[in-house]
Amino acid sequence: MDCSGLIREIYRKIGIILPRRSQDQYYEGEKVPLDEIIPSDVIFFAKYPSSSSVNHVGLYLGDGLFIHACRENKKVVINNLNNDSYFQKRLIGVRRYIHSIFKR
Repeated sequence: MDCSGLIREIYRKIGIILPRRSQDQYYEGEKVPLDEIIPSDVIFFAKYPSSSSVNHVGLYLGDGLFIHACRENKKVVINNLNNDSYFQKRLIGVRRYIHSIFKR
């Protein structure tokens, strides 16, 4: 399963149907500033730091952690956005598809 498929399946389990591709998922939902991110928000990344084209997606878990399907090792992994410069440099935006029960 790739990154967008993982996000789509997670949301499908709670009754929300998202597009299949991460590029299309990016244009759904509510745009959220990074400083207002909460668990269940979806974060989008570019392939290159200078790009604004969506290439990867993950689900925010809280405390900087996000889960995503990693194409390098073909596994679902958790990374920390707070201390991972690779993902920090490629972050494009955040979307919210549900009103979460979590609060900042």
